[in-house]
Amino acid sequence: MLKPSENFDVTFGARKESLKQTIDQFNTDANVVVTQQNKLDFDKVLPSLSAKYALNENHQFKFAYGKTFIYPDFREFVDSEFIHPEFVAKVAGNPDLVETDIDSYDLQYGYYFDNVDNITVSTFFKALKNPIEDVRTFTTSTLDRFSFENSDSATITGLELSWYKNLSFIDEMFKEFIFSGNYTYLRSEVSLTPEQKAKFVTSERELQGLSPEVINLSLTYQNDARSVNLSYNNMSKRLMRIALKNGDVVLGLDEYEIPPDLVDLTWIEKFRWDAVDANFAMIFKAQNLLDDETVWTQGGQTALSYKTGRSYSVSVSAKF
Repeated sequence: MLKPSENFDVTFGARKESLKQTIDQFNTDANVVVTQQNKLDFDKVLPSLSAKYALNENHQFKFAYGKTFIYPDFREFVDSEFIHPEFVAKVAGNPDLVETDIDSYDLQYGYYFDNVDNITVSTFFKALKNPIEDVRTFTTSTLDRFSFENSDSATITGLELSWYKNLSFIDEMFKEFIFSGNYTYLRSEVSLTPEQKAKFVTSERELQGLSPEVINLSLTYQNDARSVNLSYNNMSKRLMRIALKNGDVVLGLDEYEIPPDLVDLTWIEKFRWDAVDANFAMIFKAQNLLDDETVWTQGGQTALSYKTGRSYSVSVSAKF
């Protein structure tokens, strides 16, 4: 770590990661069992840099850069099919997948009311090489068939506002209440090679799986004996599966998801039992209280809608 001045810290470093993923599959050829091996093998040096400048105890500026990667898991990489439990469709792995390299840049301003309460504003940029995306592929079956493809590259640019604030500034009666959350706005863009443009139905589009807007809100009541948290999550419409084409034959349309609004409640009661010299916590969880609908669309028309239902649980933990 470097410290050019009392208020300025710089930290940098690098790590090396090696990965070797090998999958052996057994097939028959002229009644003879043959082994097919798919392999992912690479070494990477991943640098990182962070800097913090404290204008004073309330105002801080931060910058961070990091290089990382995502690699296909066995499900995505293996050359075989399984049945998707939700969509009743075949999902095939793609042994030609390669890892995704990611360069991330983040610039943040933070105002700190004290050591805990704060509000921050960030802007970020990510450059992805060979992002892995979900696609719809050709099939002769009555069931749909999904798989995975590497696009050439993609960029993500966004803004994020986050906060954590005790509500005692409203009135002292709210000193045990905390309001926290974050709002993210982003835009992404995928770049395709000429060969990929001939393969994908949509050549100019956003990155699969990302919602342009995400909001999380949380209201917490907390003291030594009790913690009650009510949370809310909303994600905007997002591209979830990309359609491919075979020449002039279009194999379906791009699929979009409209995620449900989610409201969850967690209630924790803490108590001590001296007879057994232990501290206990009873935890009650109520999830998906709105039971809002998830909607999938194709070509502007509803292709699928469903609800997952509410769930409730009670558990007890002890620390001796």
